[in-house]
Amino acid sequence: MTVSGSPACLVVGLGFVCAAVLSGVSGCASVHSPASIVDDAGAGSGGSTSAGAGGSVGSGGNTGAGGSTSSGAGGFSISDAGVSDAPTDAGAGGSGCVLTISPVAPPSFTGVEAGPGARMRVQASARGAVTTPITWEWTVTFESSTAPITTTAIDSVGADVTFPIEVVGRYQIVAQLAGQPTCHRSQVIQTVAPGPMVYALRATATGFPVQEERITLAPTDPQQADFKLKAGVDVNLSPQRADMNGGSLASYVRITDPVSTFSIDGDSTKGPVTASLVATLTYDVLIVPTEPYAPDLLQATPGSWPQQLQLDQGVRVTATALDGGGKAVGGARLVLHRGSLPSTVGVSDSDGVAVLWARAGTLVAYIEPPIDSGLPSATVGATSDPINDPGVLLDPGVASLDLSMTWDPVTSAELSIQVRAPGGAPAGAGARVRATSQASPGTVGTFIAHPAGSSAVMLHATGSTDVEVATDATGTAVFAALPVGAYVVTIVPASTAGTPSANTQAITTTRVTLPTGGFTSAVTLSTKSTLTGVLLPISDSPGTQVTAIDRDVTAPGPVVSAIVAADGTYQLFVDPGRSYELLAQPPAGVQRGRAIVASSVSDAVPAIPSATLPIVHPAHGTVTGADDGVAIGGVLMQAFCVSTSTKCLDATFPLAEALTRSDGSFDLLLPDPPGN
Repeated sequence: MTVSGSPACLVVGLGFVCAAVLSGVSGCASVHSPASIVDDAGAGSGGSTSAGAGGSVGSGGNTGAGGSTSSGAGGFSISDAGVSDAPTDAGAGGSGCVLTISPVAPPSFTGVEAGPGARMRVQASARGAVTTPITWEWTVTFESSTAPITTTAIDSVGADVTFPIEVVGRYQIVAQLAGQPTCHRSQVIQTVAPGPMVYALRATATGFPVQEERITLAPTDPQQADFKLKAGVDVNLSPQRADMNGGSLASYVRITDPVSTFSIDGDSTKGPVTASLVATLTYDVLIVPTEPYAPDLLQATPGSWPQQLQLDQGVRVTATALDGGGKAVGGARLVLHRGSLPSTVGVSDSDGVAVLWARAGTLVAYIEPPIDSGLPSATVGATSDPINDPGVLLDPGVASLDLSMTWDPVTSAELSIQVRAPGGAPAGAGARVRATSQASPGTVGTFIAHPAGSSAVMLHATGSTDVEVATDATGTAVFAALPVGAYVVTIVPASTAGTPSANTQAITTTRVTLPTGGFTSAVTLSTKSTLTGVLLPISDSPGTQVTAIDRDVTAPGPVVSAIVAADGTYQLFVDPGRSYELLAQPPAGVQRGRAIVASSVSDAVPAIPSATLPIVHPAHGTVTGADDGVAIGGVLMQAFCVSTSTKCLDATFPLAEALTRSDGSFDLLLPDPPGN
């Protein structure tokens, strides 16, 4: 029902927007930093969006005079007296360095629950005047203690860390760039006492819309979880042309429930898209025509949708791409975003001119030069800094928009990576080699937006480099032109059959500095690392399947599984220096719940702390129709934890599921991590 039947290239960034559909360009957004051309702003998955959502400018930053001290009201006693309680940007005296601390898990700094075993994961990003290579330093302190709390780095440079939050109170988090004492940022969080486990109970049934209800674990068993399914209203969506004498407009359509984030994808090329939906819910409907019409986004209840969704072509946007010498840049890709709504994708011709179609709003621009141009990718409006990076304003009613991107002069050179197998022989063809700038995104050029009938506005484009090529038969990957500077090179070996072992080739990362004369480097692939752990209680854990999922955004590795042995131990052969999420599925008949037993495991922690499979609370219920009370069999019931809790490491992973019987009854075993 979801994403089924969609071409493989459609599940990138937007989930199902393909460059071939949007612009007539063959294939998907290429390996040349695909995230920056199709992802939402701040996705942080490479290219010019890797910095994620930026913070405020923070003029002047923190100073010693304004800092917090142990004698101040509510202050912290920490070594850096120039850091305040408030979440302010760094940079004493306006050093030009802007840092951001973002919550990862839980995804908010508000209402964070503290308690035994609770951990917080945060991530920092930097832009502006930053010295490379970047290495991060963290200080986390609790309000009633001067002793720093130990942080665990998730990545090689320490931008992503976790730390325990086991006591209710205020915690101060300070991120600083190593060797740059004026470049820091602080964030204070107020934790709260943990409440009972809350679950989102989701019902998926044939002939009914997907529905969710919240349930809270009761102090006594069993839990009653009856579910009344509302009948859906059938909708038929048929995009139509509002111009050119009307007629059908073949489109991909995605209908999303913003509460459960469940979505239904359809293709109107063979007729109307049909779906059963809850009449009272407001859905997001994204329409992506296969022709050069700007996609559109409808947000409304099903009863208010017109069955024939009429779309005009949108606003015509003409864009010109020039390099630092004023020469046309052909093959550059440009896409504009208003939140989750994209424009079509424009690709510049030999004169550097691209044409695309967009909808009105404040837009974020993503510009990807061709991979052999030696130019960095660029964004405008992607840093969440409305003062210095406001984005492109396209008012309703504007007839057309002219854009121009002129890169600053850049010195580029060739980078050649010779990939070798662990024994020293050439690795051969098919390995993927990715070069990512170590420098934080900085100003890379000038962007001018000129709406028809209004004055032109000059903006600064921010960007960096993140590109990927494959090795040839000799095991060599050649980047014909990259901006000179420091790079992280990530090599993903070609796929091989068989079960991984300690001798299997692994994803390998190294750092290189590209000089003006070019650089050739031989990199020998590393072998798999062994992650070991113990799953408790030993009486219930044997036979449990433990699965490690690589959560790194850059070139994620394969999924790896292992079975827990009789003594409760397990081992997994994984890629070194990566971030993993470990899932545990107990065998049938064991009264323990499935769980995420570890998150953000890296090579810095080769031995995973012992984890306990959660005890479970039985939940019984019956699914009936809300209108007629008739029992409904064959309904898939799934329980998801709620993302605002530190006990929830992954809100997309069902922690319990069952099918209703013919009488509508079902039984779920709901894990209760705090119950341990």
